[in-house]
Amino acid sequence: MKSSFYDILRAHNVLVSSELKTHELYDLLLALYLVEENATRNKQYGILGWDIAFTPSHWVESITGSDWDPRLNPILLKNNTWVHHSGDVSGRQINRAISILRAAKKDGQRRWQSFLPRVIELHDDEITEPFQQLIEDPQYHVAMVGWKSHMRFVYKENDRHLSFFDPWMQDVDRQEFFSRMQEGLEETYGYSSAFIRRQEDQSEENSCVIDSLARCLMIAEYNEEAAFWPWDESTFDYALMAARIIHIIVTKEER
Repeated sequence: MKSSFYDILRAHNVLVSSELKTHELYDLLLALYLVEENATRNKQYGILGWDIAFTPSHWVESITGSDWDPRLNPILLKNNTWVHHSGDVSGRQINRAISILRAAKKDGQRRWQSFLPRVIELHDDEITEPFQQLIEDPQYHVAMVGWKSHMRFVYKENDRHLSFFDPWMQDVDRQEFFSRMQEGLEETYGYSSAFIRRQEDQSEENSCVIDSLARCLMIAEYNEEAAFWPWDESTFDYALMAARIIHIIVTKEER
């Protein structure tokens, strides 16, 4: 990710020491954007709607409002991963975000009803029970699932199978834990499961919640194939929607 930060800074004619740490580069980049007065909107990567030409769709602003500083939008890096202006997000805050989005309408219709309205939180002594609502209720097909301080997402297929995706990791994290979970799902519900490798969405900062939320919205509206769609003009709205709704909830509670 550091190399991508350097790419953006060089594009703005800013030369910095190669010894800077990642968080120092990020702080410098954000400061640079906040003093700029004019958007360039002519780059392939950088801030969405500031460096990259993009106008949010009406459905996004009908849910989040339109009074947003575009310089605080997500940053798309050169490797097609995101940087978000976010910190830690609690399970309660994530559940609140999902509930708001499930009740919201896109172009006059509720399109995210197959999104489980709570995070599936797993622990060493709770590996299979938390999946019960997702598996047994036919209206739900996609959910956010967290274990060991990292968020993933899961898709329930009609042939009694669960596909697990990670917004960052290319391989299974905590293999022993994952294997026990697979065995438990098979024994308890008769469901097979697998980890699916894909292009990551998340850069190295703490954004697994927002990136997983964005993908869940896309999958709930379309299908499992949306987990693999690239970030471009047709999908930017979902990254922006997820980032904004988390920002709204977190900042409201901080006041």
